[in-house]
Amino acid sequence: MPEYFAIVGPGDRPLYESELGRGAWTPEQRELNPFVLHSSLDVIEDLQWQLLPENSDTVSNTGGGEFGGAAQSGAAQGGGGGFLRSHRAKTETDNCYLGRVDHFYGLAVSAYTTYSGLKLLMVHGSGIVDDANCRSFYQEVHELYVKTLMNPFYSAGGSANGSGSGTIGPAPITSRAFDSRVKAIARRHLR
Repeated sequence: MPEYFAIVGPGDRPLYESELGRGAWTPEQRELNPFVLHSSLDVIEDLQWQLLPENSDTVSNTGGGEFGGAAQSGAAQGGGGGFLRSHRAKTETDNCYLGRVDHFYGLAVSAYTTYSGLKLLMVHGSGIVDDANCRSFYQEVHELYVKTLMNPFYSAGGSANGSGSGTIGPAPITSRAFDSRVKAIARRHLR
C-alpha cells in the first residue's frame, strides 16, 4: 500500500513531502493526504506534551482509546513529566516516536516529533502501522534531516535561495539527493 510522508517544521510549515511505498493513490486520495496530515497536527501537539500515569510503564501506540492510554491530566498523575511524555519506562530510549496518532476513513496517521518542534508524519494507505519498522524509518529520516541541516550549502533560515525572505525556520527541502535517500529508507523499512 502507498504511504504519504511529510516533514512539518515549527509553526506547522511544510518542509518536505513524498509519496512512498508500492501502489498509487487515486487522484482524490492524493488531494486528501495533506489535509489528513495537517488535521492530525493538533493531536500530535497534545500527545507530545502528554504526561503518562505514574503506574504506567509504556504507552500503547495502537491508536486505540484515549490516544494510546496517555490522556490523564498532570494533576491526576501526581505531577512530573514534561516534553514528549518523559514518564516512559526507563528501558524506553526513544520517546520521540508517537506511533499511530489518528485515523481517517481507513487511513492511519503515524508521527514522530523532535525536541526542536519538527514533526515527521505519515499517512498509511492500509490503515495498519508496523511500529518497529515505522520507528526505524523515522529515526533514519530524522538523522538524514540533521545531516541536511549541517550541510553548509543548505539555507537553514529564510528562503532556500538565501535571499532571506523574512520567514523564520528551516527552508523547504528540494534536494533530489534527500528525496532519493528518503525513498531508499522507505524501501528498506516500509514494505
